[in-house]
Amino acid sequence: TTSSWAEGSAGAQEVQSSVQAAVVGKNFFLVRLDEVKAAVEDVSWVKSASVERAWPDGMRVTVRKHEPVAVWEDG
Repeated sequence: TTSSWAEGSAGAQEVQSSVQAAVVGKNFFLVRLDEVKAAVEDVSWVKSASVERAWPDGMRVTVRKHEPVAVWEDG
């Protein structure tokens, strides 16, 4: 499923950190969107992501989460 988070939530912060690490020090026009996508998809709970430029100076990242099929509690 696609989710929306309140700015500042733990999930949004984790994705934002991944994006920032992929774009730090790079010109907006030279950022490789495939590298940003791969960085976001490296987050453990992210199933897939799409990344696009949001003109004039932004970036839109859409994330699909893995859906748990079971919860295991030992105890």
